[in-house]
Parts: sequence; structure tokens; C-alpha cells
Amino acid sequence: MGTHSRRASVEVKREFSFLLSFSDNELDAGASRLHSHAGAWERETDNFLTGLGETIMPYGQFATIGQVAETFGITLRKKWFLQDVKKNSIEVPDYKQAEIKKRLSNTAALRNEAARCNQIITPILNIVVDEHEPLQLWIEESFNVDEDNGLTGTPDYLIAPETAGEEMAIPPICVIEAKQDKFDEGWTQALAEMVAASLKGSTICFGIVTTGKAWEFGLLENRVFTREPDQVTTRDLQDLFDTLNWIVSLAEKEIKE
Repeated sequence: MGTHSRRASVEVKREFSFLLSFSDNELDAGASRLHSHAGAWERETDNFLTGLGETIMPYGQFATIGQVAETFGITLRKKWFLQDVKKNSIEVPDYKQAEIKKRLSNTAALRNEAARCNQIITPILNIVVDEHEPLQLWIEESFNVDEDNGLTGTPDYLIAPETAGEEMAIPPICVIEAKQDKFDEGWTQALAEMVAASLKGSTICFGIVTTGKAWEFGLLENRVFTREPDQVTTRDLQDLFDTLNWIVSLAEKEIKE
């Protein structure tokens, strides 16, 4: 046996001898204390991560859309308002539609929130917004309006012009990715952002909540929030582009008036 092997054997024997010097009760007590400390550490970690999530979650103070409405005196209603969308109002090159269709059938593009945003939602929004200068797509831009009432944070997307000072102007469109396909939670956040935009001076603000595949639309005007009952999906990409183009066109008209 080599020198290193003999040393290793001696060390192992010492470790076993050390453990065998304790009684069964002492070993059980030690294991119990370790388990207790591990549980406490796990709880503290969970609390820390939960607190961190609450801190960084944009406009995340509100639990329900009803709470937002009650806080700011908003009337809620569901009503169809997309009936005026014009068909084929925007011409999207075939190769761009083909790229998006390919991503929609790609598991990696739908695997998590970041993938959906980067590979599906952002490209779709950019195609439409690029047709409507001076509007721009602002991604994770700070939008702090009223800290006392929870209207602060970093929204997923805002569509707004750029000021002379190269800052984001008042956004007439707020876009939220529906985390884990939870549209009601998405609309809670979206309405809070729309209220913030109205407090900044927007007379009408549009909201969009999407998973990338399914898209929902709403608008806030004169303290009345109207939510379109029907979803628009990527099964008909042209229909989705037409709907987005109609919304962005109205927002563009609003900021020019």
C-alpha cells in the first residue's frame, strides 16, 4: 500500500472513531438540531426571495383588478370594441410572418417568460410600432408616477414617443406579458400602469396583456376601463397584426391631437 493510501485509511478510521464516540441519543439530538437549522434557513431564504419579488415586481402592490378600480375610482366593464378593426390594414412581409410562425412552433421560444418576450412578443410589437413614428417600443423602462399609491415600477413594455430630452414621454399603450398564462393578474398590473399614464395626462390609454400566443385588449378613458371579452390569437397572424395596428394608430392619433 502506498503512502497516500495509508494516510487516507488512517483518516477514515479517525472519522469513524470520532462518530462512534457519541451515543445514539447524542447523534439523534445533533441530527435534530441540524434539521431545525436547515428548516429555519430555508424559511428565511423563502422570505427573502418573496420580499425581493415584491420589491422589484412592477406595479405589484395590487392583488386584483377590482382593488385597482376601487383605489382610483375606476368603473370596470367588458364590452366589444374591436369591431372597427380594418382587415389587411398593415402589410407584413411574408418572410417576417414565416419567422414568427416558426418561433411559435419552437418549444424553446415558449419555454419560459424571457423566451416568449424575446422571441415572440417583442418581434411582433416591433413590426407594428415601426410603422408609427414617432412612437417607440420601450422595454423595462422605469415608470414612476405615484409612490404613495403604488404606481411605480418597471413595466414589461410601454409604447410612447421620445421627448426632446431623449426620455420616454407619456405612454398611451401599456403591454404586459401574462406570467404563467394568468390574464387576470396581468390586467391588474396593466390597469395600474394605465391609471399612472392617465395621471400623467393621457386622456385615453390602451392596455394589452399577452402570452405571446393569446392577446387581450382594453382601454381606459374617463375613468372607465373597458376590456374586450374576446382574445385575438396567433392562429391568424394577419388578424393580430391588424388589431395591433388599429390600436397603435389610435394611440398615434391621440398624441398628435
